[in-house]
Amino acid sequence: MTTVELQPSVIYREGPITCADYTEAIAALRCARAQLESMDGGHGQSGCAVCEDGGHTAEACHHNPLVVARRVAWADGAFRCWHCSFVARTQDEGSEHFGLNDEATPQCIERAREAYRRTDEVLCGFAARMSRGEWFTRLEGWSEVERLREEFRDVVEAVNAQAAAETEARI
Repeated sequence: MTTVELQPSVIYREGPITCADYTEAIAALRCARAQLESMDGGHGQSGCAVCEDGGHTAEACHHNPLVVARRVAWADGAFRCWHCSFVARTQDEGSEHFGLNDEATPQCIERAREAYRRTDEVLCGFAARMSRGEWFTRLEGWSEVERLREEFRDVVEAVNAQAAAETEARI
């Protein structure tokens, strides 16, 4: 009697990825695509074109690399901001943070730009006062530095408070 060793689907194998794994994954994707195209044409194929199970089609198959990749991406937080690590769990949250298209600027970048702009205004005003000789004594100069520090801290706290409020509203 011959024993047949069953090898797990390419997506469940352990160890380094090989060229053969890529070939198998691409073949599974091609089978899934062919099944989808035949279903669109109304011909339909019973069972799964990827694993040959009769209880589902390739678009729901847990051996279809595209199906599994999408599930993993969602579980890992598919909408994660590279800038601030914000994770959107819904399409609405993602659209709100990232914008409605690829050309949009994420909210965190807009907030950072606003904080930079406000800080730049404070620093430019500070530099202008220095160039006009408005520092008559060391005490006045130190108080100006303290005021600048307070103002900058207020800008940073405002940006952080806004981000915290947005996060709290989502929860």
